Amino acid sequence: NCLKLGSGSDMTEHSSYSLLTGGAGGGPNEFQGRSRTRSPSPEAEGRFRSSRSSPRSSDEEEQRSRRKLDDFPREGTRTLAFTDESNSGACCGLCCCGDLLNYCFKAFMCLSITAVTVLVLAFFGGRLFFSFGNQVRSLRPQYVNSEVCITDGGCVLNWDAEFQANYAANDDIENHLDYAKAGSAVPESLHGIFWMDQSGASLPIAGDPDYEYDFTPTAEVLMTFGDNAIWQADTRCVTPVALYGGTKGHWTHYGTQQGLEMSENFQTHATTMHFCFVEGSDDEIEIWVQSKYNSAATAILRAVGYEDAWNGTLFLPSWFMGFTMVKKPWGWDRVSTIASSRFREQHLSESTVSIMDSIMPGFIMDALNHEQHYPVYQIVDGYGARTEHYQAYLRFMQDPQAYGDCEGKGEDCEKIEKSSRQVYRVLKSNEFEPGIAEVPVQVPVIEPVIGPAPAPAPPQEPVISHDPTPSPAPPQEPVITRADEPAAPPARPQEPVITRADEPAA
Repeated sequence: NCLKLGSGSDMTEHSSYSLLTGGAGGGPNEFQGRSRTRSPSPEAEGRFRSSRSSPRSSDEEEQRSRRKLDDFPREGTRTLAFTDESNSGACCGLCCCGDLLNYCFKAFMCLSITAVTVLVLAFFGGRLFFSFGNQVRSLRPQYVNSEVCITDGGCVLNWDAEFQANYAANDDIENHLDYAKAGSAVPESLHGIFWMDQSGASLPIAGDPDYEYDFTPTAEVLMTFGDNAIWQADTRCVTPVALYGGTKGHWTHYGTQQGLEMSENFQTHATTMHFCFVEGSDDEIEIWVQSKYNSAATAILRAVGYEDAWNGTLFLPSWFMGFTMVKKPWGWDRVSTIASSRFREQHLSESTVSIMDSIMPGFIMDALNHEQHYPVYQIVDGYGARTEHYQAYLRFMQDPQAYGDCEGKGEDCEKIEKSSRQVYRVLKSNEFEPGIAEVPVQVPVIEPVIGPAPAPAPPQEPVISHDPTPSPAPPQEPVITRADEPAAPPARPQEPVITRADEPAA
């Protein structure tokens, strides 16, 4: 689009200028106010074509054009000059500014499209690469009714109900939380209250001195498998375990601002865990993490590979981040990993590891093989008794010193603050009642006997009445004795009639 004046034939110079100025008859100001990208008029285009094929017919027009061209430098220049001084700065060396901007815009769009294409290919290619071969060894948990209903009508999803923060002293927490008790359908290994020792305060572990602790601690303290959590025998899952609260409380945080904010964030995302035993094992659990997001984030995460759960929530894919628990003699080993298990060095041959080391950056290989661990101890058993780990838990909680490794992590790193009490969240007030998660127990109905009264019978086993109030006994005939007669033997005592006033009427 740039003019190449002074470097070609006179005919080319004449034609180019004639096209821009509109041909013969155009004065020096005719170009003013026109866009540089404006198409020439049909008349000008016709004259341009005629000028390419034959000499100009008008000597006057020829002279006028040559006088205008005399204003241009002749040798080696490519700069378009204007007779109007107001437009003298409108050109930029190689070509007009409009053309330069047009070129830059096209280049920018080309680079942007290329960059987006590369990112999309890398995104989906990376997802395929990192998720390929990942093994999910537990069954997907089934939906459990998680609604709560207001007494005067209407139900809402559990995470949409109102929760309030409750506090309990560290040495009295077992009297406040709900947990799976002895005789529960929940597996015995998950009975009671568990301390998440994310700080590693209990190390070294007696009997397991080589345990590799590695974890960035949070404000979580205790967890249980009570409240509305049930055992699904077909999926072998304890579900749902809502981290944001329950009817009585089962997940605690430090009673600090950090702990309160974390529990509130769990409710914002409806964070719920499902503890599902690995098929064929009672010593390993895979944790399914379920959360909700806004509509835009949900669409993006679905594209990444998040799996739909229910009620608009998503499951975190284990190939992106996986959580497991492995049974140990002293408790549970809580493990966190990233990417597909296919990339763990223990699952690969030495030659494959060598090839991956040669083609992948070291920090990626380190991340793929890095596992985080922290111990989880039962501090209260299913009978409500404190275990041998309770004192270690209490000593740590009573130590007011904050903990956490902030070395080399900058000023934004915050250590975890502790307190003498813990916060847990429960349904606000008594206007909410938990929904029924399991099939209710069927109570046998006793049909009443209709007909004439039966004949007197010898004393029977105690009669259990289902009426809220027992019917009055018939009046007894008075016994009359004469003073000169021997007293009659005492009457045989009647069997007591036992009623249950708390049982509903049949």
